[in-house]
Parts: sequence; C-alpha cells; structure tokens
Amino acid sequence: MSDANKQLIKDVVEGKLNILDCITDDAQWVMHGLAVFNGRREIIEKFMAPFAGLVSERGKNILDNLVAEGDQVVAQFHVEGRKASSGKDYNNTYCIVYDIDAGRIHKITEYCDTALVRDVFGEFSV
Repeated sequence: MSDANKQLIKDVVEGKLNILDCITDDAQWVMHGLAVFNGRREIIEKFMAPFAGLVSERGKNILDNLVAEGDQVVAQFHVEGRKASSGKDYNNTYCIVYDIDAGRIHKITEYCDTALVRDVFGEFSV
C-alpha cells in the first residue's frame, strides 16, 4: 500500500491532484507553531480560503524527498516563485507527514519556517 500512498502524495505535492479532493471529511491539518484545523470545512474556510487571498503567485512545489512506510508518507519540498500579495517572496521549505486511510489523506502534520510565515504575512495567523 505504501507505493500507492507515495504516488498520491507525489501527485498532490506536484499539483497534479488538488489536496482538497484527497482529504477525508474529518481530516486534521496540524501546522506546528501556527494552527490546527479540524475537518474539511474548517481547513477550507479558516486556512485555504484566507491563504489564497494572501498569495498573488502560487509558484511551484519542488519535491526534494519522499518516504513512505505503511500508511504514512513524508514529503520534503520547497517552493520556487511564490509571491505574497504584498510583493514579498514566499518560498518556504516544508516537511509534511501525511497519514493515509483507505487511499485518502486523514491527517497532515506540517513543519515549515514559521519565522518566514510571520515575516511575509505579519500578524496574520491561520
């Protein structure tokens, strides 16, 4: 199963699949040092929608490493060409642990440069 899970996350990170189409209704997204979102609706309304308004150019995710073991996949990647609406570059680096349940993402545990988040977006907190 880890090969299928690995391919799912590779496709999500590379933008071939929309993450919102791949998460369960009761998914949890933990952003260490920033916020926790519980459920698909909260992820969309309190994170994805507000964040979309803060970014003028999405840029491209560059996958650096992908490791799968059972129902977990860990992706390390960085972003190139992402711009905040303020005009500042927002090219963060990420290490994200995805927990997969029956082919869908059930939990996302995200680690990123939180100092960069605060520098680019100021007091915005998700």
